[in-house]
Amino acid sequence: MSLCLIPARLNSVRLPGKNLLPFAGRPLAEWSIRTALEAAIFETVVVTTDQPEILWQEIDPELAQEVLWIRQHEDDKNCADILCRISQLLCDPDDPDSVLCCLYATAPWVTLWDLRAALGALQGKLELLVSAVPGSRIPDGGFQMIRREALRNRRSLTPDPEEPGRDGAVPLINAQRHVDLNTRADYDELLGHEYLYLAARKAWTPQWETGTNTGNLSFGN
Repeated sequence: MSLCLIPARLNSVRLPGKNLLPFAGRPLAEWSIRTALEAAIFETVVVTTDQPEILWQEIDPELAQEVLWIRQHEDDKNCADILCRISQLLCDPDDPDSVLCCLYATAPWVTLWDLRAALGALQGKLELLVSAVPGSRIPDGGFQMIRREALRNRRSLTPDPEEPGRDGAVPLINAQRHVDLNTRADYDELLGHEYLYLAARKAWTPQWETGTNTGNLSFGN
């Protein structure tokens, strides 16, 4: 089974309500939901939030009906905890090779081709893949993809540089425009790419599959 989690907590500490901030005519979280569904590689797309009744109303109704909505628990300290809990609820316990993805609601520049490349790379010996700036092993906060058994053992989505060949990175096609959204200044920077973003989405066609994101970098090498 392959499952995609989109954590979309509205009560963010540093930038409250950031997952619903308008970008390119739609709430930020909606772009991640669209991308996860368009990738067509996940059997289930789950959105977790502390206020589903609010987020549901802001998302395109057709998209909202395509995903599973789950209220976030107060005990969920991080995305690894949420993904562990959701996988226990939805994944077959006899299928340790299930692939789990955490795609962040504030990562509109992640493309369906980035996600497909990560899933393809994870079919080998790797346990965990994260999105990263091309030529770098530094995660950029776009998404993480991990085998369920590995998450169960590690309880973390953080790459381990001490384990060469176990963890890797997939460079994003649009990594140079990705913004780690934590402050109002970050949001202003993101807004500067709105028109370019809309044009880029129209260009997300099959020929992109052979782009720069199809390889992976092994951590620790």
